[in-house]
Amino acid sequence: MLIALDPEGLFVMMELKVVQKGKKVNLSPHQISFLIKHSKMGAPVFILVQHKLLGGPLNYLSLYEGRRAIEVFERGIDAPFLLRYLASSVDWSEIRKKLLT
Repeated sequence: MLIALDPEGLFVMMELKVVQKGKKVNLSPHQISFLIKHSKMGAPVFILVQHKLLGGPLNYLSLYEGRRAIEVFERGIDAPFLLRYLASSVDWSEIRKKLLT
């Protein structure tokens, strides 16, 4: 997904994933390659994952840096994240700030 952050005029690339069971984030080799390559070029790339923790009923959103794509693939939702929120109480302004840095 390509996101335009207006009025900054910045474009951000974000891979969106949903984990319905367990911890594994299904990133394809192509997606991993894209995220790593573009992060090395200095492009703002991220992974946003919706998931549940500890089999509980509540959904969470976790934001990961694209440069950590291999870790996200290998460790799933346990990989180091930038931000994590209950899906029902996401602070979108804080996420926006992270996307701009």
